[in-house]
Amino acid sequence: MMRKLMIAFIALAGWLSEIKAQEIEIKRWYVADSKTACLLGDAMTSCLRIRESEDSNFVNFPYTIEGFNHEKGFEYYIEVNQEKLKYPEGDGPKYKWTLNTIIYQKNTVHLDKRILANNTFQLINIEQFGKKTLAMRAKPTLIFNTDSNLIYGFSGCNNFSASCSYANALMQFGTLNSTLKTCNFSDIESKINEALKGKATFYARHNMLYIVCENFMTLHLRPEKKLDSIINIIELEKEPKNDVNFMKNEDGSYRVNAPAMHAATNLFFIYRSSKLTDSERKKIKYKFIPIGMNPEISMVEILTKANEKPDMYYAIITYKNGTKKEMEIRDAN
Repeated sequence: MMRKLMIAFIALAGWLSEIKAQEIEIKRWYVADSKTACLLGDAMTSCLRIRESEDSNFVNFPYTIEGFNHEKGFEYYIEVNQEKLKYPEGDGPKYKWTLNTIIYQKNTVHLDKRILANNTFQLINIEQFGKKTLAMRAKPTLIFNTDSNLIYGFSGCNNFSASCSYANALMQFGTLNSTLKTCNFSDIESKINEALKGKATFYARHNMLYIVCENFMTLHLRPEKKLDSIINIIELEKEPKNDVNFMKNEDGSYRVNAPAMHAATNLFFIYRSSKLTDSERKKIKYKFIPIGMNPEISMVEILTKANEKPDMYYAIITYKNGTKKEMEIRDAN
């Protein structure tokens, strides 16, 4: 009798466990770097913006994910447990969401003054007190010389220049010198001249530059050359020097952190993925060739040979002198 009861208890426990498993789904979501105002029922609240794939659009998510603390300026890829509620309240959520793990997070707000250099920025909008003035019709441009502490450009009617000191996230403008032409864009030019006085803060986000000025104006600027490459270098500098890894960039290039040949440091560089021949595909997953002049490395090959460690591959590093090294490399995507 006791044996039968024990068997029945084990069977019941297994059945309950199966039911519980059916009520919990594993979800993986991309979470945007900022929240947005949205409605929950009749009340206004602050929503996360989530999507299930990188190709889909973000949708508003007004509910709480237990254990997840969202920090503005960071994009996340998270895994959550979605548990069906037995007794949902009225029009409330039918599920409970609990953070399982943060797969990765990425800083999308950049303050390093190097993002300003060697580029031309087109002024798109001038925002003040919640109102935007479309500036791009006047074709104004700003150029920042962080080495010589200068700013110069075109403000809609006239060319201008001024001294400007730079630090990370900060600018200090000097007296503005300008030509004296008149044109139909004097209203935009006047706003630009007012903005470029005193101190300002700046940041880059999603390949746009924002300058927040003392007079409460915010300039929205689009770079002529995308900021991805310099941001990749800045981010790579923050990574552990002994972490050999590769990661795909948004523009289709790859950044690879590979070891120098003799020094106890790694070389951060941007690579393109080279097309493989049919015979190469049997042994090679990716073949990376440096974009530009890499001082030491001519090629990095990620091998198809299986590695038991999660997200780890074997790679062959080919140096400029012909030397080859086989080592483990982490997929940081």
